[in-house]
Amino acid sequence: RNPRNIAGNESVRQLHKKLGEQVGVRPSKTWVYDAIKVAVDAHFFDFQTYGNLTISHRVKLAYVKDDGLKQSLIQQCDSNQWTVRQLDEKIKKAKAKKKTETQELLAMVKNPKLTFLGHSGKKIKARIAKLPPAERSVIKEKIESQVEKLDKKIQELESLKDNYKELAGVIDYEH
Repeated sequence: RNPRNIAGNESVRQLHKKLGEQVGVRPSKTWVYDAIKVAVDAHFFDFQTYGNLTISHRVKLAYVKDDGLKQSLIQQCDSNQWTVRQLDEKIKKAKAKKKTETQELLAMVKNPKLTFLGHSGKKIKARIAKLPPAERSVIKEKIESQVEKLDKKIQELESLKDNYKELAGVIDYEH
């Protein structure tokens, strides 16, 4: 699934070139990439259901990164006999919904006032818990970044506070 993990195999570019030499007509690079993605997916999903889909359906599904979503779409597409256009619409809706939720949560995390004023911590946690792990980790990284910023700000303010106390002490001492 990850081309960087493949050691000793030809690159897709080399494969593309070799196909052109052997067949005489070189397929497009997109065609080669799509074929590889579909072949990889065929090993990871129930072939009985996945195999019922057309190649065009499989190519559309190859670009869905979330395996849970992909499995759900495969099942629904097969049972509902979706056209490629219908599948494409469902994929776009699913991706748009996730992006919107993740983007909204990231915006909230970036602004502590948005995060904690008017929102229950339990509700935010529940919304984050519904996201796929990859999107939760993006939000976690942002939260950790915010914690670091707040720690630095607290240190700056503590230092400033100490300076003011010292200044006040000097003023009291001189009188």
